Amino acid sequence: METDVRKVYHLLEDNSIDCVIISPPYWQQRDYGIEAQIGQETSPEDYAKEIAYVFELLWPKLKTTATIFLNIGYKFQNEEFLLIPELVSFEMRKLGYMLKNKIIWYKPKAMPTPARNR
Repeated sequence: METDVRKVYHLLEDNSIDCVIISPPYWQQRDYGIEAQIGQETSPEDYAKEIAYVFELLWPKLKTTATIFLNIGYKFQNEEFLLIPELVSFEMRKLGYMLKNKIIWYKPKAMPTPARNR
């Protein structure tokens, strides 16, 4: 069963959420075959705006002391390093969110994206 927060956020009480831990689909990583799914936007900028839109919907549901852990990954496209987490951060900042810290997930045995010019 799929649950899209964009469809059910209105069921949540205002000022009721103290912590959000979310790992939305990475941009252009996988197609889950769901209409209007997050992650299939045409550009990194559109992806960042869609993630920010989710948090715009959640804004009134959050307590003023709420903490958000948002797991967003970097991406390469045509051998270019896309700054997707930063794009999301800038979009969320427009809504009044503040980036207080950045946690780097160190993966010593991660498979790098194949590229010849890095």
